[in-house]
Amino acid sequence: MSEAVSSEIKKEEEEMPENPLLAIPEIKEKYIEFLKLPKEELALELAYLKTALERVDETTRYIISNMFMPTRLLLRNYQGRYGILMGARFEIKEFELLEDVTFKEYIENVIVHERKTSKINVSAVFGYEILHLRETQPIEEGNQYGG
Repeated sequence: MSEAVSSEIKKEEEEMPENPLLAIPEIKEKYIEFLKLPKEELALELAYLKTALERVDETTRYIISNMFMPTRLLLRNYQGRYGILMGARFEIKEFELLEDVTFKEYIENVIVHERKTSKINVSAVFGYEILHLRETQPIEEGNQYGG
């Protein structure tokens, strides 16, 4: 790292606002990293994270929104445990999946294209795949969808 970049980072660290979240090393490290990013990239990242957060259940959203805050957990024996909320583990109950489906209705002899949102209980799922690339090819005449 050049001296100019190093001195610029030190200057930014000295000018950091007095926010208690910056006392958490992981947050401070990311904060310094994000200061170097273009505004458009930060806006896109924030839009993605806010949209993803809106898609989880209310309790999960509440816990994530209050991460790193002073917290009191009340145990079953009514004993309170007080500290800083540093993490949580969540159990998935349901997946919500936007699907494009194509099938043939043989009674009416038509091809049906549907775009639908399906809610799938986690107990029905034994695995999942995140698709990073998917390519399609045109349907040739005479196959199951073409006639």
